[in-house]
Amino acid sequence: MRVACLALALAAAPVAAQSLPALTPCCPNTVATVDPITGDTTVVAEVGTQTDWFVGTVGSVAIDVVGQRAFLIRNFRLTTANLVTGEVVEGTSSFAFVQLAGYDVARDRLLAVATEVEAVGAATLYTNYLAAYRPATQDTVRIARIGQALIPGGPGSPGDTFASVSGPAVADGGSLFTIRNGRLLRVDLATGALTEGPAETGLGELLGYDAAADALYRLGRVTTVTDSSQTFTGVVTRQTTGGVPDTLATVTRATVFNNGGVEGDLYVASTGVAVYDAVSDRVVLNRNGSYLVVELGSGRVRTGPAAAAGVVGGALSARVVSADDAPGDAPALRAVPNPTRGMVRVAVGTHASARVEVLDALGRRVALLADGPTAGDVTWDASRVPPGVYRVRVVADGRAASVPVTVAR
Repeated sequence: MRVACLALALAAAPVAAQSLPALTPCCPNTVATVDPITGDTTVVAEVGTQTDWFVGTVGSVAIDVVGQRAFLIRNFRLTTANLVTGEVVEGTSSFAFVQLAGYDVARDRLLAVATEVEAVGAATLYTNYLAAYRPATQDTVRIARIGQALIPGGPGSPGDTFASVSGPAVADGGSLFTIRNGRLLRVDLATGALTEGPAETGLGELLGYDAAADALYRLGRVTTVTDSSQTFTGVVTRQTTGGVPDTLATVTRATVFNNGGVEGDLYVASTGVAVYDAVSDRVVLNRNGSYLVVELGSGRVRTGPAAAAGVVGGALSARVVSADDAPGDAPALRAVPNPTRGMVRVAVGTHASARVEVLDALGRRVALLADGPTAGDVTWDASRVPPGVYRVRVVADGRAASVPVTVAR
C-alpha cells in the first residue's frame, strides 16, 4: 500500500493518476484538482474568502480519498469540503488541533496533532498528542503522546522540539512519521507504540510512505561549506527501516555567499509544497514558482507550469484511483438496484471482519449495515432517508472502498 502527501493551496476533486489535490491561498480559497504537467486546474469548491482565517501551517489539509472529502481548519473550526458535490460544512471547534496529519482509511478517521496546554507555576507545559477524529460519529480519541515541552518563565530548555518541515507522512492503516528532537519518530496507528530512530543531520520534509516496501520518501538537504559560501542541495531520498537513505534525484541547489549574495534555486519549504503521488510513482515539488515532477523509478526531473496552487500535507492512498472505481486489492463493491427507491443489495464479499456503513453527502453515517464477519451481501433500506446521493463504504482487511448510491422518490 502506498500513500501520497499533499501540498499548499486548497485544491482537490476525484483523484485520478494525472491530477493532484491542492489549495489556492487567496482569494477566494478553493479546493481543486491540478495537473502538474499541463497546469490544468478544475475548481471543486470555494472554501473561504479574505474574511476567513486558515491554519496556514504545514499539514493544514487532509484528504479522505475513498470518502471524497477534504478536511481543513478554517476560523478555528474543522471544516469539510465534499469533493463530489462541492458542499462545504464548518464543524466543531478545533482549537486543540495544530496540524492535520492525514486520513487513516483503514479505520475511517482523520489524524491530527493536538496540543494540551497547562500552567505549571510560572511555566507553561505543552503536551502533544496524536489524535484520531471519526467524522461519522464525531468521536475524538488519543492514539499516543508524541511530545512534551515545559516552557519556563525565564531562560531554560523547552523540552521536546519538532522540525518545522512538511509531514507527518502516513500510510493507510500503518504508521505515521514525524521528526522530534532531530530524530525520526514512528507511531504505530494500531497500538500507539512509538519508535524513535537515531540522531540525523540534514533532516528534510516527509513526503510519503510506501507501506508494502516499508520505504519512506523524504526531501533531504546536503550542505557544502567553503571559505566564501555555503551551498545547499535538495535531494529526494528513499529510506527503509534501519537503512541508509538512497538519493533518487537532485532537485534544488542554492548558494549563499558570505557577502550576503544568493544564487540558485528557490524551494518553498516553509509551506510544505511537496507531494508524493503514489498512483503515478512520482514526487511533485514547487521550485522557483513552478511545479517540479520527479519520477521515482527513473530519477527523471521535469519542470512543469507555474505553480499557482501548491500542495499542503495530508495523505492519499494509491489503492483508490477514483471515487467509483475500486482497485482489485480493495474490497469490491456492487449495489443493486441503483438508483433505488427502497431496498438495496450490496455485494461486499466474504471477510472475517468488515465494517459496512452508509454515509450522506456530508460524510455523516446514516446507517451501519455490518460490523463483523460478512459473507456475500448486506441490505440497506433506503426508503428511510431523503432523496440524494449516498455512499456505501466497506472497510475490511486494512483496506477500504465505496460505491455511490442514488436514492430517488
